Amino acid sequence: MTTHHICFSTSGRLAAVALTLGLAFAKPIWAAGPLEQTISIDISAGTSMEDALLNWSRQTGVQIMMATETVKYAQVQAFHGSAPAGSVLMALLRNSGLGYTIQGNTVHIVPEGALFRSSLHEIPGSDAHSMSASDENASSVNTPSPDDTGQSNTTTAEPVSEVVETGYNFLSADTSGTTNLPIPIEKVPQSISIVSDDFIKAADLKTLSEIAEYTPGAVNAGNDLGLGTIIKLRGFGAGQAIDGLTTNSGVSLFEPDYAIYDRLEVVKGPTSVVYGVSNPGGLVNFVTKSATPRTPSYFSAQFGSWDTYRIDGQLATPVFSFDSLRAIAVVVQDHGNSFTDHVSHTKTTLYGGLNFSSDESLSAYLHGGYERFVRTTFDGIPTEADGSAAPVARSFFIGNSNMALTSPIYHLESGLTWRPTNIVDVSVKANYQHIDTTGISPYASGLTQTGEVNLGIETFAAQGATNYGLSASSTIHFDELGLNNSFVTFSGVRLISSSYYREMYYGGSATANIFDGEAALASAFESLLMPSDLSPYDYSQHAATTVLSMQSILQPIEHLSLLMGASDSKADEANRTNFTTVPSDETFSRAETSGRVSYRAGLTYGSSTGTNAYVSFSQSFVPQLGLSLGNVPLEPLTGTQYEVGVKYRSPGSHLLLTGALFEIKQQNLAEYAATVNDVDYSETVGAVTNKGIELQALGQISDSWQINIGASYLDPKIVDDKVTQLVGQTQLYLPRQTYSSFTTYTIGKGILHGLTIGGGARYIGSEMTSYSSPAANAAEGLSPTRNIAGYFVVDGTLSYTVEKWLLQLNAHNLLNRRYYVNNYGTLFYGNTVGEPLNVALTVRREF
Repeated sequence: MTTHHICFSTSGRLAAVALTLGLAFAKPIWAAGPLEQTISIDISAGTSMEDALLNWSRQTGVQIMMATETVKYAQVQAFHGSAPAGSVLMALLRNSGLGYTIQGNTVHIVPEGALFRSSLHEIPGSDAHSMSASDENASSVNTPSPDDTGQSNTTTAEPVSEVVETGYNFLSADTSGTTNLPIPIEKVPQSISIVSDDFIKAADLKTLSEIAEYTPGAVNAGNDLGLGTIIKLRGFGAGQAIDGLTTNSGVSLFEPDYAIYDRLEVVKGPTSVVYGVSNPGGLVNFVTKSATPRTPSYFSAQFGSWDTYRIDGQLATPVFSFDSLRAIAVVVQDHGNSFTDHVSHTKTTLYGGLNFSSDESLSAYLHGGYERFVRTTFDGIPTEADGSAAPVARSFFIGNSNMALTSPIYHLESGLTWRPTNIVDVSVKANYQHIDTTGISPYASGLTQTGEVNLGIETFAAQGATNYGLSASSTIHFDELGLNNSFVTFSGVRLISSSYYREMYYGGSATANIFDGEAALASAFESLLMPSDLSPYDYSQHAATTVLSMQSILQPIEHLSLLMGASDSKADEANRTNFTTVPSDETFSRAETSGRVSYRAGLTYGSSTGTNAYVSFSQSFVPQLGLSLGNVPLEPLTGTQYEVGVKYRSPGSHLLLTGALFEIKQQNLAEYAATVNDVDYSETVGAVTNKGIELQALGQISDSWQINIGASYLDPKIVDDKVTQLVGQTQLYLPRQTYSSFTTYTIGKGILHGLTIGGGARYIGSEMTSYSSPAANAAEGLSPTRNIAGYFVVDGTLSYTVEKWLLQLNAHNLLNRRYYVNNYGTLFYGNTVGEPLNVALTVRREF
């Protein structure tokens, strides 16, 4: 008599489901021959992969082990008729991105990328089978026969003769995203770039600006006051989210350590339906690391140029041997000097998390940590008035080595997902973040041809932000109602942010000459600390946003999906400024937006080859503080985007190709109008339109070859302004062309087995610093100035892997190019100087 029994064993985000049907085999399944038996099976294209494999298991009596998260979004290939069981299994998995391994009496379903990872070596006697063959003859693959040892010798459409250790996977294994849509990123009708933890490690990237230069559509926008690097997306300022919940402030108050993140999702274009308040250019979603059965434990040490060193370790383990509850801990100590004289930094990071999953219907996580970031502040080097670079060494320091900023950061992320039935699932998330920065930040401005420069300082008794986020969402699936791959999602989000600046602007300023040397400049900065010059300045801002949204995907016919979404947002923001110690000497402004409705829509055609073509429309809004004449709150800054794109996910799921054409119009730009009774008033008259194209290829193009190639072109135009001479002009301080590539190749055979060679190149186009029209320059009081020169930088990497050891050498700026990144959208203040040639050696051991 046949018994039916389902066993659940889960951890983290993976819900491992064991489907056991029939009696246990005494010998390995190949020896018993069940995969050679002919079975009759009827699987339609709309069937879920889990149901199809369950059906196959019932027919064959073979036990299957699979992770629910792995098969959740996989598309099954239709099969009708009779064939050997092994051939049927390969046909069902073809083009799904899944493969299988055989261990004893069990077939394990795994992501195809895992077939090329070292973890496969840890399955004794396992055989790997790749389903990435795109031909129609998968069902004719030879079935295996046992050898004398009882293990199988197999041939498949893509035989794996040797497992290649690639070390890193550029394409994150999890591409579900946090767009509040239960579909993988390649099916979302909007451009999203994934930056995996593996890619960050392979390219040895330390800051968000470095990551941006390898991401199409993203631009390095400098490092204001040394607080932390910032970026722009599609020409606009970028927002920030953590695990899908936005933070209204604190985006550039510090530089986080990327060892605590599984990946970054760079979401491009308006996203207010998903995230509430959102900039037109998009945002970066930081996905914190979880503890899963595949999360490695490791220890790493890195030593590099300018006496830098970095020690970090990660431990991932079950708690008390319960596989359903797993823990992760990360510790990082990063310290070093800089190519810039007298500049140094120290960063300490502590991170921990728990992931729980009782079965495939319930999972939860709790992550949190502490960071402390101390750095010498350096605001860059101003150019001369005509845009010429300052005639000083690249290492020249304008500052004081005793002036530094200290930022402690506390954060907590949590979430719970429950799926009581196959129709409904519910999710709740909550985040907390607190940032506080103290210290002194010197800056320079107004460099003349004779070397004269103005100096000033800002001191922060306390500068920081506290962010709270809470969301609840529910998804109703329509598959069991006859609408395959269709659902509707409802969500509510509450975001609260309080930021404050208890600063001290010191009265007056100092003037010095850069040709007198760094010591003279440091002494001039010191003179600004005299107590008699003290002039207090306090500022605080409170923002609260409530968002109710609905999104739905309907698949009325096979391959065609319709996305519809809308959100209703209420935003309440207020700021208060106190210029002196007298409480009455202050200004206060408030902006409230009630009933702001945003929409998104998209139409996607997905073919069986893994190609998804789409058209989409999306909107965003950001409340603007300040008042127009008559004390009327300013209208929110709004954005509207039209996008056409195509995404291709290779049959083996190793490679993701994306291309997008877009047009974003940002309206209600606030411009200064008048000052009445010491209060500045503005008016919303401006509008800009940014058009462009973005291309990216990310992932694995062969067993040994990883790539991340991107290119973008941006045409940013002013289309409305009270200064009519500006209409039609190209926006300033935005590069129009960017290109980047990074690739690694691993030798999988012979004496050089385990050796990886690679490198990257990035090109950032020049930035206009004055308008092409003399009338436009005259209207803005500008003179024709030199552009900020574009730059081309080459990086390289060489590594060697043996067993669980990795030795890696990274070299940045191999050609030692000298380049500058503009900080403030003006030539008056400093530009960040790019790093010269530098190297880093990393030793890593996995456990």
